[in-house]
Amino acid sequence: MGKPNISPETRRELISKRAYELYIQSGSQAGRDVENWLTAELSVDRELQQAADAPPRGESDPSAASRAERERTRTSNAQPRPGTPVKTGGGSGYRR
Repeated sequence: MGKPNISPETRRELISKRAYELYIQSGSQAGRDVENWLTAELSVDRELQQAADAPPRGESDPSAASRAERERTRTSNAQPRPGTPVKTGGGSGYRR
């Protein structure tokens, strides 16, 4: 299991926002602040842990690597159209 890469301040802010959402969802009932906080804490910690355990972006989808390779090939093989300005060492900058 990976460790979530998040500061304690950011974690607390996420929990606070989630607890407030729970407060609003429950009809703004007073006296449930501790319950809302603990529920929010569990929820945020679970999500942070899942994010830490997830494979890096792009690695979970095998087709992502092939898409990236096709894009690299497409852009590296791209040829400018005749008459399109091309940066050169000098001259007018137009390919003839």
